[in-house]
Amino acid sequence: LRISGSQKPVDEAACALHAHLTLPRVLFADKYQFDDALFLASKNLSAMHYISPGVDLEAPAYTLPLWGSSLLLELAPPPSGNGEWTAEVPLHLRYLAPSTGGLQEVHLPTPVLFWACTADEGSKFTVNPFERVDLGYEGLFGPRTMFYHLDPEPALEPGASGIPAGGEKDVGRLVNALQVPVLDSQKSAYVELGTAAVVVAGFTWVCWCLWRVWRAAGYTRRMEEKGVVGKKKTQ
Repeated sequence: LRISGSQKPVDEAACALHAHLTLPRVLFADKYQFDDALFLASKNLSAMHYISPGVDLEAPAYTLPLWGSSLLLELAPPPSGNGEWTAEVPLHLRYLAPSTGGLQEVHLPTPVLFWACTADEGSKFTVNPFERVDLGYEGLFGPRTMFYHLDPEPALEPGASGIPAGGEKDVGRLVNALQVPVLDSQKSAYVELGTAAVVVAGFTWVCWCLWRVWRAAGYTRRMEEKGVVGKKKTQ
């Protein structure tokens, strides 16, 4: 995330900068990574406040029925309010179905960045009886929270913000198009043959080791029996 500044919208109020990510099921965040304070500090992150429950960290994308997951992070802006700064959000790619060419395009919506500030005690909020509330990330905050959203800048030309050259269809959209590696279906036969050969070789080696142990144990037992018989004859 590239952010132009870190100046709070309201100086008198307690404000915190947040990022809300909507992740398709091909991408996911590992919640255990965000338990390390040093790791968060190295990425200009402060804390993870929410992640969708039940995120499977091992399942391939083509076996999941869910649409994806969401993530709410609190960022750690630098003390100086001027100047551009960045924050990194580590994401992981799931196994995708094989395709021709070994590459597949995935789309990641632009994260929503906003300041969440605590309103003064004397502030009055207008209530609309027809308005539905707590439908999104605002339900994760208290009732006296004011939101100040940062304006995102979409890509203006192909090749910007992760949009590959020739991707004119994504120009101006708040979506990042990424080319990710997958198994090339035209070359999968070599992988299957190589995997089978390794499995057979490993199984043969294990059987050889077991046979050597069995042979050594049998030889030792025969020697012990011969030694016992020899002693009896001597007596």
